[in-house]
Amino acid sequence: METRKGRMLLTAVTLLAALPLHMYLSLKGLNHYLVVVMSALALLFSWQVGKYIDRLRYERDTDPLTRTHTRPAALRLFRAMSKKSIKANHKVAVYFIDIDNFKTINDSYGHHVGDTMLKKVSSQLLQMKIPGKRVARWGGDEFVIMVPCADDKEVHIVQHTLLSHIQLPTSYQQIPLSISIGCSTFPSQGISLNELVDIADKQMLWNKRQSKSDAHRKRTATLSNGHCEEASSRRCVMEK
Repeated sequence: METRKGRMLLTAVTLLAALPLHMYLSLKGLNHYLVVVMSALALLFSWQVGKYIDRLRYERDTDPLTRTHTRPAALRLFRAMSKKSIKANHKVAVYFIDIDNFKTINDSYGHHVGDTMLKKVSSQLLQMKIPGKRVARWGGDEFVIMVPCADDKEVHIVQHTLLSHIQLPTSYQQIPLSISIGCSTFPSQGISLNELVDIADKQMLWNKRQSKSDAHRKRTATLSNGHCEEASSRRCVMEK
């Protein structure tokens, strides 16, 4: 979201510079109509220059494809969030999200398909109503979400919210689609954002392996049940 810091700052500086001059001329009883006009023009100019600075800052800090924060912007935001959390004796939860099989889809069907998926995921992340949430594209198909949380219970609630609200088709051209997520918390698991992202990334990979292992067990059980049913059917036919 574009801020107005540049506009507000330059306008404030212009006002602070113009007010003493107005006061001086008033005390001297001099006609300062021209100064008023020049001050108004200076304020307008300051606002426009500030608007341009704000736009440059927004473009610098925003990923052009997903409209989320860039990695450098996320690092700056985290420093501010961590300072606030220390004062409030709270945590900052760092969630690492990855789109499963994204590289396969990107390589097989082109970047336009991959870009569409990235925009879909980022749009859903940005629209989620989680207080204090900050979303950044960490790289490729990886997103980092930073959320101030009061306790571990809130950390788990936010993680559940993220998983349950990201909606993707179950597959694309028979390639399975899903989201994997890992989490870490400041300050108990790390101090810097890079450190916390690394921990969350490792947890995400572990969760992904567990998910694949569970899916494999389910498929194996289904196949086994299918063979049993098929064998039972053959036995029934033979008995007849």
